[in-house]
Amino acid sequence: MKRAHRSAPVLALTLAGCDPEAPPRPQAILYVDTDMPLLAQIDEGTSADAAIDTLRVEILDDALEVVDFRIVGLTGGELPVSFGIPTDTTSNGKVLIRIRAFRALFSAPGQLLDAPVLDPRPEVTVDRLVELDLPAEGIAMRSVVLRGECIGKRARFGLDGQAGTTCIDGERLDGAPSEGLGDGWLIGTESGTWARARVKPCASTPPAGRRCIPGGLTVLGDLLFVARSELDYDSVPLRVVELSPFYLDETELTVGALRGLVTGGYQGPLPRGADVEPGCSWGPDTPAELGVSCVTFETADEICRAAGGALPTEAQWEHAARGRGERRLYPWGNDTVQCCSASVGRRMGGGCEEATGPEPVGSHRGQDGCPGDVSRDGVLDMAGGLVELVQDSVTDSFGAACWVPDPSGVQILTNPVCIEGSSRIGRGASWDLSLGDAPLPVRRAFFKEEPGYGLRCAYTEQP
Repeated sequence: MKRAHRSAPVLALTLAGCDPEAPPRPQAILYVDTDMPLLAQIDEGTSADAAIDTLRVEILDDALEVVDFRIVGLTGGELPVSFGIPTDTTSNGKVLIRIRAFRALFSAPGQLLDAPVLDPRPEVTVDRLVELDLPAEGIAMRSVVLRGECIGKRARFGLDGQAGTTCIDGERLDGAPSEGLGDGWLIGTESGTWARARVKPCASTPPAGRRCIPGGLTVLGDLLFVARSELDYDSVPLRVVELSPFYLDETELTVGALRGLVTGGYQGPLPRGADVEPGCSWGPDTPAELGVSCVTFETADEICRAAGGALPTEAQWEHAARGRGERRLYPWGNDTVQCCSASVGRRMGGGCEEATGPEPVGSHRGQDGCPGDVSRDGVLDMAGGLVELVQDSVTDSFGAACWVPDPSGVQILTNPVCIEGSSRIGRGASWDLSLGDAPLPVRRAFFKEEPGYGLRCAYTEQP
């Protein structure tokens, strides 16, 4: 069907707190609120990846064509927002409204009715249909609350002008657009009350050498990072995940720590030795403070199990490295990587001081105005040092089958791990890669034990 041309405005926007006067024609007034936090409300106890800052509201006619829309920026204090829809908007006494709540960061420029709009990414958007009865006279007031549990659950239009289905809340993921509406106006807002948006702290202090990584919501992936070569893999589509608190080794596994495991009775596989390949760090005479390199996945997995943990999942690794929802490009933030920031670019032609092997762990903690390779939670060397193995298999993107939520259920993945093959993903850069390899969203393949590959272990938090 041909898209309707925009003419006289249909939507009349009034902000919360206003007392709308009766218009010259009958209309419905819809009050819109959400339980999700606004970006302006984010604090240490809330994940920024759970926040929104934009509403896109569309009015559809009898043929489900958009006849008017509004983009509302939410900077704090606007909710609930109200919209007036005149009764003569449609001919059948009903109107269908589509409301999308999202963060502008997760959108792209688009066009609607010959006007510029923001097109949100559906996997990180609350997409709500509302069907209202339009009054023959006077004003009818209704209200709707957009629920965080509906994030990523797409609204579906029906056939032949029928309303379709929409997510109402966590219990009604495929309800009718006429469901879940309140009568009258809303007083106050629920924004910031969504439980999943809150950070889940560790219940106890971690042992020495480990760091607590609080749980919470994280959006995996980054729209700016797609594979640059056959060795890298796309960091899209975006995936909303919820993680439990866990502990993570403060440093990559060191030669000294592995020696301690062997002395304590570990009899599993060991890394390739320095006497076998230059650049490998494992050996009787190598410095204890070097990160263990030249590992296979099986070796890394056995070592972490012997230490009482496991390799981190890809979701755990990205959650910890990128600041638990802060979407940091590097562990220290978004300041451009320098040779002093992390152990990268040390191979010949890499742009930094050349070396034949990894530096001691924790060599880049920040000094003299140079940001250091230290995460929000005090984990070291996640941008450089060694590429770190994770549990997950190599997938071309986060669109692989094991990353796709069940379309009939909640679209938030809980503590996910994606295993569908023997090859594995490595995260972070290494001393022998370039400065351009340091951004945290980059996903790379692991093929065999090499001087640039190592590990750190994660541990289930014990209350």
